Amino acid sequence: TCKHDNLLCPGHFGSIELLFPVFNPGYFTHILHVLRCICKTCSHILLPKQDINKRLRTFWRPGSLSVYNRLDKMSALVKECQKVTVCPHCGAINGPIRKTKNYLIIWHKIGDRNETLRSSFTAQFEDLKISEQLTQDQITSYVCEDLTPTRVLHLFDNIPAREIPLLTYSKKISHPSDMIVRSFTVPPNGIRPSVLSPGEGSTEDDLTMRVRE
Repeated sequence: TCKHDNLLCPGHFGSIELLFPVFNPGYFTHILHVLRCICKTCSHILLPKQDINKRLRTFWRPGSLSVYNRLDKMSALVKECQKVTVCPHCGAINGPIRKTKNYLIIWHKIGDRNETLRSSFTAQFEDLKISEQLTQDQITSYVCEDLTPTRVLHLFDNIPAREIPLLTYSKKISHPSDMIVRSFTVPPNGIRPSVLSPGEGSTEDDLTMRVRE
């Protein structure tokens, strides 16, 4: 990019685009908090419009919120939204959000609060002889949908812009979709130089090995 040769070029940062988005492990807890606050169909905050407007007026009031107050407000918003089962904006059913034990997939346990979905799901197993392997409670526990990083990214991108400050509690430019990784930075060679080892050729830097992985 600087038009210099390999002797004069200081090196430039690049990036590698991922085929599919992934959750950023450092923000996984906050990703769960945002998902518990928004509708998994229309991406609106699970509160009536009047409550949202009231919270926004408080948020934009000059000098009204310190850092600790913002954290408390976010915790209160999560607790209030978790009690909502039907979205006040689109009428969709919203169940609890759970993290799976072994991998970074989030479950939207929609069947916990929707008797119709639970009944239609369990009806598929009535003619199958699996009573010895699975109990009725075990069957109903799987009435859920996977919230993959691709699905979560789509939900976050559709959050109305005016509601985003209530989810990030930051007046700076930030967006919940930034917590989903779509690319990562590759440092220039000057930061990760190869080391010549006598009789063994060159030894690559740890950063280079990470990029290769």
